[in-house]
This record gives sequence, structure tokens and C-alpha cells, in this order.
Amino acid sequence: MKTTKKTITRISAALLTMACMASTAAAVSAESASAGIAAVPASVASASLSSDTNVQKLIRQRESQLQKLKNKKKEIHVSNYGWYSAKSMKLYGRRATGVDSNGNFILGKWEQLHTTTSARGLGGGYYITISGDYVNFAFSYDIVGGTDFPYSGVFWTRSHDTDWDRINIHLSGSCRMADVSIYIGEEKVVGVTNCGSHSEWKP
Repeated sequence: MKTTKKTITRISAALLTMACMASTAAAVSAESASAGIAAVPASVASASLSSDTNVQKLIRQRESQLQKLKNKKKEIHVSNYGWYSAKSMKLYGRRATGVDSNGNFILGKWEQLHTTTSARGLGGGYYITISGDYVNFAFSYDIVGGTDFPYSGVFWTRSHDTDWDRINIHLSGSCRMADVSIYIGEEKVVGVTNCGSHSEWKP
């Protein structure tokens, strides 16, 4: 009998404790709701704040980077050392026009960067200077009496990688076995030999 009474007493105490906890939780929840506050764990709130701070910092860095690029000039050299004449040569670029809410450059439309569309072989070519805020590039050319558009396409899309001053486009080989090398600064980003035929890339 005593054992039964003790068990009942313990059960009653446990139920009373659970009721108090539920009442307290409800009160806190109601208070938060009335204040319009979502119940967010402290660790989550801290991570969110840190992430927002990092994004704002990145945006400021990109804006500063873009301003420097606008005040900078870069060189592009196109040289044809091949045993052929090149035609329909087109060099395109896209400018960075702003910075979005994630800290990425906003890009403008593709623009043809020069009016010279041909270059004789064995040393022909041209040289131009462009604004530093061009950050994406494409190149296309055809061969007189040879392979159709041995190279035609986009060769640089690393928009935020701007620590370079020169692009070198080097054509070589023969009219049926053309070679193309493209350098961004000291980095070789295209190196193709004995190129096959392609359709002309257009923006």
C-alpha cells in the first residue's frame, strides 16, 4: 500500500513539473510572437550576421576593383605567323558595368573591339588598347582558302581575375593545319594545334 502511494506521489510530481515547463514555454512563445520575433537559435543568427557582413565587404572590394579597372588600360596583340592569310577576324569583349547584391560584376553586352578583320601571314596582325573594365573575351577567325574558322569562341570568363595587362593572340601553322595560342598576361589559356573546322561563334 505504501509503495502504491509513493508511486502515485511521484507520478503526480512529474506531471506537475511537465505542466509547469509547458506553461513557461507557452509564455515565452507568446511573448516572442507578440513582439514579432522569430525564435532563431543564437548560432544561426550569428552566422547570418557574419555572412551579411562578408557580402557587404565583398561588394565594397568589387566596387573598388571596378573603379581601378575603369582607370586602367590594357593591351591586346594579335599576330599571324601562319602560312596563310586570316580573314573574318573578330575580337569581342564584355565590360563590367556594376556590382550586384552578391558581390559579382554585372556584365554588359558583347562588343566587337576592333574594325580590322584580316591579317596577312608571316607577321601580319594588329595592336589595340582597351579599357581595363573589359573582363570577358572571345575571338574568331577564318582562313583564306583553308580551314573554316579554326578557332571561334569565348576564351576568358574569369571576370574577377583582372591582375594582368596584356592579351596575346598568336596564329601559326598552315592553311589546313592551323595553330592558335592565347595568353592572358603570362597564363596560356588556349593552346590548340592542327585545328579542325568550326562554325563562326557569334554573341
